[in-house]
Amino acid sequence: MLPAGFRQRDQTKKTPTGDYDRDALQDYLEKSALELEDREDLVPFTREKKGRRSFPRRRDRSLSASRSRWSRSWRRP
Repeated sequence: MLPAGFRQRDQTKKTPTGDYDRDALQDYLEKSALELEDREDLVPFTREKKGRRSFPRRRDRSLSASRSRWSRSWRRP
């Protein structure tokens, strides 16, 4: 079976722009990122926690204890 790139015809008409230079690209991205202004947050950050804390559910011990007593009594001769 052929890969998808070979099954479809090439639809790009752009000519290659040149060799890939990773260092130049990284320098350009860093420079452009430093030139951009940071936008202000709409809601300021606070360490306040909202909502209820979640705790694992506890099993009802009285129900499990009563079941175990009944199961033991049926096993005794």
